[in-house]
Amino acid sequence: MVVRWRLVDQLTGVLASGCDIDEGASDPHATRVHVHEMKLVVTPASGGVEPSCPSCRFPCDRGEWTTEFSIPEGPYRLSLQALACGTPIGESPPPVQRDIRRGEIANFGAIGILFPPCSRAPKVCLDGGTQILSGCP
Repeated sequence: MVVRWRLVDQLTGVLASGCDIDEGASDPHATRVHVHEMKLVVTPASGGVEPSCPSCRFPCDRGEWTTEFSIPEGPYRLSLQALACGTPIGESPPPVQRDIRRGEIANFGAIGILFPPCSRAPKVCLDGGTQILSGCP
């Protein structure tokens, strides 16, 4: 499975600089959201349990990832999550369905993940530290 992504500030429409959504004009050097990793969510189209896929969690900073051939054949609903300190953050598009076939590379396409103005996630994960906010009340 090949997946590409871009992180987008929902307020300005500006693409993230790597894995950081900056504060904007008020403080262009302050990071409002830092995404630590991405997760490809693979759900059987008929329902059921997500298959084991160790390569479905990967660093955010690459902007593109190819998983290992570990997803069994069949139809799946696929979605992509941005993770900050292990917590999903941002707004991902709805899942898309793809058929996985043995030995073939399926293309998930390019995904834009939106970050509302109230989203907050620290660069450093601390136990009991900064609360992660993924949207506005």
